[in-house]
Amino acid sequence: MNKTILIGNLTDKAESKQIGENTLHTFTVATSERWTDKQGNKKENTQFHNCKMWNKNGVTPFLIKGAKVAVEGQIEYSKTETEPIKYFTNIKVMSLELVGGNKTSTTPQEVKQGAAPNPVNESDDLPF
Repeated sequence: MNKTILIGNLTDKAESKQIGENTLHTFTVATSERWTDKQGNKKENTQFHNCKMWNKNGVTPFLIKGAKVAVEGQIEYSKTETEPIKYFTNIKVMSLELVGGNKTSTTPQEVKQGAAPNPVNESDDLPF
C-alpha cells in the first residue's frame, strides 16, 4: 500500500494549470519535527513536500501561503528523460482539508466541501 498523510503549512500560494479538460494544482507543504536534545537545546527539522492535485475546482483560492492543511495521498517518484538526470518525489493528493485557522471570509465547511475527493451522493441510503 502506498499511502501518506501530511499535516503542515503551505509555503506559497498554490498554482493551477489547465491541461486539456483537467486542472493541475501544485503546491508545497512544509512539515516540522521539534524536540529537545540531551543538553536542553531546542531543535527543529523541516521537510518540504511537493504536492500535485487534479481537478479540485474551487479550492485554489484557499490554498494560500501559511494555510495549515491535511493532505492524504500517494508518494510518486519520477526522473527526467535527458541528461543530466534529475529525480523528483511528489505527493499525488487524493484528499485535502484545511485545518486550523482560516485567513479568508469563507467558512471552513464550505472549503471542505469544495476540496472533497468524492462528492456525497444524496440519493444514497443514510441510516439517519
